[in-house]
Amino acid sequence: MLSSRFAPLAALLGATVLIPAALLAQSGTSTISGIVKDTTGGTIPGAQVRVVNEDTSVVLDTLTNQDGLYRVGSLVPGSIAWRLSSADSSLSSGVRSRLK
Repeated sequence: MLSSRFAPLAALLGATVLIPAALLAQSGTSTISGIVKDTTGGTIPGAQVRVVNEDTSVVLDTLTNQDGLYRVGSLVPGSIAWRLSSADSSLSSGVRSRLK
């Protein structure tokens, strides 16, 4: 049994170890990922993907890779919109919004 003299120190040490671990467990951000395909099912490399947090006005841009894949991370919770477009017009520009 701990003496009453060491009890506050033990409680402080326990809080120092447990609180940072709890904070690291939830980062508070999300990731959107996917694949961009045309109407025939072929992938579209180099398509621009723009993700906008409509609550904070933060804009994140990326391009699809050679397999048409994209990934946008570090999104904070909020109303999200994203737009897809391609330079060669093989992809009609489209917007999805109000994703939470």
